[in-house]
Amino acid sequence: MPLPLWKEIDVEGGGLSVEGYLERLKLTSAAVAELRKTASVSTVLTRLIRAQIDAIPFENLDVYGAPRPRVAIDIRATYDKLVRRRRGGFCFEVNVAFGWLLRRLGFDAKYALARVWRGDDPAIDEARASSDVFEDQTESWDGHRSPTHVVVVVVKEDSEENSASYVCDVGFGDVPRAALPLKLKTHHECSEDIEVPGDHTYRFVREPRKKKLVTLYRLSRGSAGLKGIRSPVGTPEPRILFDTNLDRPKAHFEPGLIRCQTDPNAIFRRFLLVVRHDLDGSKVVLQGRRLRITKPTTHPRGDDDDGVPVQEETVLETYDAFIETLAGHFLITSLRGGEKDNGERAIVDDALRRALLPEILDG
Repeated sequence: MPLPLWKEIDVEGGGLSVEGYLERLKLTSAAVAELRKTASVSTVLTRLIRAQIDAIPFENLDVYGAPRPRVAIDIRATYDKLVRRRRGGFCFEVNVAFGWLLRRLGFDAKYALARVWRGDDPAIDEARASSDVFEDQTESWDGHRSPTHVVVVVVKEDSEENSASYVCDVGFGDVPRAALPLKLKTHHECSEDIEVPGDHTYRFVREPRKKKLVTLYRLSRGSAGLKGIRSPVGTPEPRILFDTNLDRPKAHFEPGLIRCQTDPNAIFRRFLLVVRHDLDGSKVVLQGRRLRITKPTTHPRGDDDDGVPVQEETVLETYDAFIETLAGHFLITSLRGGEKDNGERAIVDDALRRALLPEILDG
């Protein structure tokens, strides 16, 4: 019987170092241990999540425009990329690595298959609500239905009435900035609203057609959505659908990983995306040539205020500006000309030549 993914990656040695990973997050094992003595599980996990999304960006440089899959579920290769080469990655990299770190720190972290809901395509939303894509037999998954996301679930097992497992996601461009307690009310099949300071309010709801599936909703703050349509304040907006079977083997995660890298309609194949969340609440997004910095606002919402935080947008005009933006805003310094890792530079050059900025490279 194949090992669950969480057990397969629960290894040490061979170049893997908890202290090295924590140094990447600007933390130490001693500081984490001291925090665990006085703080709740939720507080410790949230501190680790915020350190991770501040230090390690969400990015698809290895996937966008690549002629063949470059990413596999391999904790040693992922550690090398994120820690030694100081790059970022997408969900199958950063969430798998984050789960490894949590396990080495003593948390019972496991992995759940998931999908990201996209509000701009009702047909995709309907397909993603279908429960048959999470069946145990991977042979029943076809390419367009494979779950293409993974989240970390920290299992908290004790007899306390208020105990809960926690959902942690550092591998999504618009991640919750906290560990979310997964506590579903028995009779209502949904959780209480979870308010994350400086972020949003969230809610878990069990899917009626299959009890092992849970959807994470984010409650609207009344701002305009992807199509400029304003949702009423408090409207539940589906964000992630995930499976609560936490003992799936690696083979169940691989179809979605391959699809992310080969399907021309997959979001990572359609445009370049790099995202980083600063500890002060700012969010920096590079989508194609557009750099967008969103800063939290403290002014109250009024009749003329749509609730959207302050945004600054810049269009990158030169190749050097692109490289410096990755280094300055996203801490990816290995692409600079003075760095010795030419392989990293070749990856981004390949992505740019294929679709992003051919006129800059060729001119």
